[in-house]
Amino acid sequence: NNNNNNNNNNDLLYGWCILDNPTPSGPIPSNLRGKGLFFARTFKTGSTNAASVTVQMAHRVARRKMLEQQQQQQRGRGRRQESFNTTTPVAINTACQFKYQHTWSQRGGTRYCREPHDYALWSIVRHPTPRALSAFNYYRVGHANETATTTSIRRFFQKARHHQFVQLLLHRNTPSAGGGAPVRPAVLPRARDDKWVRRTLTRQILDPYHFIAVQERWAESLAVLQLLWDLREGDVMTAAGRSSNTIKAVGDWTHQWDNQQSCFFIPPKPSLDDAELSEWISREYSTTNNLDVLLHRIVNASLDLTIAELGRSRVEQVMQRQARLQTLIQRECRGKVTYPCSSTGQWQPEHQENCYKNDIWCGYPCLNDVVDRYETGEFDAIAS
Repeated sequence: NNNNNNNNNNDLLYGWCILDNPTPSGPIPSNLRGKGLFFARTFKTGSTNAASVTVQMAHRVARRKMLEQQQQQQRGRGRRQESFNTTTPVAINTACQFKYQHTWSQRGGTRYCREPHDYALWSIVRHPTPRALSAFNYYRVGHANETATTTSIRRFFQKARHHQFVQLLLHRNTPSAGGGAPVRPAVLPRARDDKWVRRTLTRQILDPYHFIAVQERWAESLAVLQLLWDLREGDVMTAAGRSSNTIKAVGDWTHQWDNQQSCFFIPPKPSLDDAELSEWISREYSTTNNLDVLLHRIVNASLDLTIAELGRSRVEQVMQRQARLQTLIQRECRGKVTYPCSSTGQWQPEHQENCYKNDIWCGYPCLNDVVDRYETGEFDAIAS
């Protein structure tokens, strides 16, 4: 995990950025299969924001590659470098080939990934307990209007086992469970077999993935991702302006995935003050959900080791630059980001001009305007 996907060879830098697909996030032609930028999206891990980062990354890197190609063509025609056009309009269809859907990763879409520099594959994990509680609150209380009780929470937790482990597997013949549904036994035939677990974890998750972020350490994860993949601050930014930068916050309205053009409310999360329930979760749930617990612990350790290898001070410097740019984006884009649902639960069809799809990459016009100005030093001049 957390491998450097690039090296100093310019031919391989951003080798995953495939510009040959006219519909970057649409069907992948057979000759481009297994190539591109892939985000394996898992349920209730902050994957909406991470998917937005994926689209932003595909967009910004594609713009740079296209500009480089244009400059090479202009040099071949003998044009002076200072006459080159260094700005490219923010077009939503300007992007490297990418995928981020839940169902795509579930149905084995990553199984074609093969050559080390033809693709970049990443994902995100979250601690199993708050993740399961968030899923219960989102799917059962918010969406299904179920009352949160000790019994209903426990019943849901009994089904929410091994979800992240299964959803990140690179090869499998059957889809994994959806948000809150139990994992099919055929997907995990030997969950208690230590040898099988170690081999599967290594071969199907740790080796093929180039980076796995940790939701609880999102700022560190973004900084490490930027350093490992030779990115810029603006490549990993979003215009997320809600009360949480990574998880749909309680008290928000969100779009109905099974009833288009409508919204539902995400209520405050239920408390785990019940001593018996807390004991059951810490004792039995953590034991029977061993694969997700193990995965989260190993990815956390991997992030620690990667930060140590890169240098803690170097990572913190990138974190500071990213935080500054994110603050600028929040300031400049206030009131310019339109989500599918308003703060009062009204459907907003105008979001389609402001988001890539549903609540993914919302506010991208303002976001990229700010990033462009940041990269030309405009805000440095203002600060001075």
